[in-house]
Amino acid sequence: MSWFYDPALAPAVGRPIDVFYEVTAGGERASGGPCGDSTDDGQTLGVTYDDPRSWFNGARHFVDVNGNRVDNDGGPETWFTDAYGRHGQTSAFPGSIRQRIASMDNFIGVDAGGPTIGDDRVYSAAGTRAPN
Repeated sequence: MSWFYDPALAPAVGRPIDVFYEVTAGGERASGGPCGDSTDDGQTLGVTYDDPRSWFNGARHFVDVNGNRVDNDGGPETWFTDAYGRHGQTSAFPGSIRQRIASMDNFIGVDAGGPTIGDDRVYSAAGTRAPN
């Protein structure tokens, strides 16, 4: 995420990276994880959202597969859907997208810790801006 809605700011856009530099009245501040990685645990001042060091420059893209159910034992391995994955059928229709699916039943629950795809890829570079 490179921004969030904040009506207190003009033009109502807040940047997560800016929040990491805020310190509460009790001396608490965000730390660790993407915050720590972006700012060297707060040691590097002035990192902006569009800085290549920022995890919040809009260049981080990944798919996190959680719950997954395949209920197709003995069913067709190819079907066609619209662009939203709806209206599936076994024959092509105008504008359809061919989909491949295993002919099996399988369930991976949310707590199974499914795979994350692409989180180790670096998409940012000097000049990368959100959205990219």
